[in-house]
Amino acid sequence: MYVNQSVFSVKLFMRVLSGAFALATIATTPPHAESTPNPHKILAEVGKIVSSNGIDEAKAVEIGGIRQWITVRGRDRHNPILLVLHGGPAAPDLPNRYLFESPWIDYFTVVEWDQRGSGKTYELNDPEKVASTMHAERMVQDAEELVAYLRTTYIKNKIFAVGHSWGTILGLNLAARRPDWLYAYIGVGQIINMREAERICYDWVLNTARKAGDAQAVKELEAIAPYSEPNGALPPEKINVERKWSVHYGGLTYGRDSYDFWENAEKISPDYSETDFKAIDAGSAEEKSAIFKRYKGKINIYLSSQGIDMKKAQREWSEQQKARATSNPAD
Repeated sequence: MYVNQSVFSVKLFMRVLSGAFALATIATTPPHAESTPNPHKILAEVGKIVSSNGIDEAKAVEIGGIRQWITVRGRDRHNPILLVLHGGPAAPDLPNRYLFESPWIDYFTVVEWDQRGSGKTYELNDPEKVASTMHAERMVQDAEELVAYLRTTYIKNKIFAVGHSWGTILGLNLAARRPDWLYAYIGVGQIINMREAERICYDWVLNTARKAGDAQAVKELEAIAPYSEPNGALPPEKINVERKWSVHYGGLTYGRDSYDFWENAEKISPDYSETDFKAIDAGSAEEKSAIFKRYKGKINIYLSSQGIDMKKAQREWSEQQKARATSNPAD
């Protein structure tokens, strides 16, 4: 059969040319551009409770006349509840719970709580209306009301409670008042004598700064003497100076001179969005500073002036537990 070589050559050329154009297009077209990964969503998905009998709730509940934020998470809802009482005041653990909570939820249903004036609870309420209620007694009552809510809502006769730093004041008072509601109370960095602890910390950081030849730290720390005031009170301004240098010398986190690593981890929290942080940080720096100083000042002055006897509370708790064990050893 006769084949027109010129026509064949033209067709072959066009096919080759088309293929070349296609390859060129593939080579020059960037791969599908992924949107910037959202660390909040990624960590939320990684930490998602997927067990059939698990529980994963985040909600506002009415406690002490205001809305307060809690999360309730565990891989088996039949496990006992563990209530976490964070430090500060106003230093919630919820933004960083993804760093430490995972092993706990194998054995407990863990409840994280943003206390009055803290985190998402701060965001849910008018700060000026809440300010007058920022004292230790009201916050201990909040803890009692929250435990009552948890016992009723999740049908638990007793729970566990763990307090850290400031949270140990709430926890030990809770244990002293409601021992029949708790399997156990665990204190981490337990505060027994707040004024004595502050004195020890101040002496330590001042001596550490002197040994380091840190003239600026020594100057600032000596300027806040006496620490505390003659009447036992500790103004927030003095506390802020002591904390600045105790953090610098590893008093807060061993081996580190700042808390930035922990605060940076909050920024990718699965529980706090960028919108949450913006809302919590809303308003001028001066306004927020005044509000929180008033909160913390009221709490610290209250503790100093009232002289909360934590040793007595601890003794009463131990005696009540011994009495219960003797009268009902099977409980």
